[in-house]
Amino acid sequence: MLGITSLKERRVRGDMIEVYKLMTGKEQISPGQFFTPVGADYKLRGHDKKLTKARPRLDIRKYFFSQSVVNRWNRLPAKVVNSKSVNAFKNAYDRLCCNDMDVQS
Repeated sequence: MLGITSLKERRVRGDMIEVYKLMTGKEQISPGQFFTPVGADYKLRGHDKKLTKARPRLDIRKYFFSQSVVNRWNRLPAKVVNSKSVNAFKNAYDRLCCNDMDVQS
């Protein structure tokens, strides 16, 4: 319509930026506190920073940050995930999302 991004899209973008910072060591927090990486012995398609999601014991756990971002992070292409800087990640992510929106319209 007006080309304004929705609040949901902005939140998802912010979450992906935080996951990128955690996974690349740009934050002073260990990614192991939030995520479990896929083991090196698994040969999966896509990028090498894939995450696994533990089955939540409680229903409320499904909506935690560490659970809600895993599927979306794993779907990102390697070109976006392996960006050299946070700004490069943001630009690549925005290009990816704009292309997806153009296809959906």
